[in-house]
Amino acid sequence: MMLLTVIVILVLLCVTIASLFASSRTGGGFIEMKETIPRFLKEIVERNGDDYDVPFDDLRDYFLFSGQSNSIGFTTNGQSIGNDETYWLRLMRLFSIAERIGTTSMWKQNLYDIIEEVHNSTENEGHGPTSVITHLRDEVVKLQELGLLDQMNQSLPLGHCSFLDFNETANASIDRSSGSKSTKWNANCGMSFGYELIFSKALEMNGVRRSFETVKVAHGGTRLYESWFPDSGLHWTLLQNSIRNRSGAGKNWMGFVWSQGEAGK
Repeated sequence: MMLLTVIVILVLLCVTIASLFASSRTGGGFIEMKETIPRFLKEIVERNGDDYDVPFDDLRDYFLFSGQSNSIGFTTNGQSIGNDETYWLRLMRLFSIAERIGTTSMWKQNLYDIIEEVHNSTENEGHGPTSVITHLRDEVVKLQELGLLDQMNQSLPLGHCSFLDFNETANASIDRSSGSKSTKWNANCGMSFGYELIFSKALEMNGVRRSFETVKVAHGGTRLYESWFPDSGLHWTLLQNSIRNRSGAGKNWMGFVWSQGEAGK
């Protein structure tokens, strides 16, 4: 019964948000998120060439990122893996080395050692499974070899991001990013960033030609029914307004990314 309730809530949430996209977009069609990622990126690039009767500088595509703490991304603060806020900075130094020499066997071992050290911290209660550490290492190597981790200190030329959180005590939204910023790991579009960073880099590497923004509306520890249910959820109005405030000529909603954690049980 509980599983059925969660499924119903998810369906209602997605259908309602999809209807908001449909009513606010001005060009193209709503992309089916069930498409494979390469096809999804290809469609975005194709639609990026649509003509609008507005100045080119006013054109922008939008992607809504929402959900819980996984969507926020606790990467460079005390809630990072192992409560180690230097974890990301140490990885970044390795990325810059790989840009010059490639992902050598020694480089891969250094990467493994950093991940292993963090996973063996007291926060993770002892030794992390070797299979997990190896998997994390291998996935990072793939990103590096695709070029998605190159030039991490540079802002993206077309990608922008914003982040709206919610203060439940004050019953008010918090503009964590202070408006729309050029996408970069320290643009404060998360803590300091989440999925939007690699997502945006992938779009630019696949040939997007127009300005775009990942609009993040997320809050950790929230439950689907209490926080995001259409009309009655605590954060529903904030989510709804984030879409409606970015509607009009040249503003095109392209997709919706939801990240759900264990608090939805």
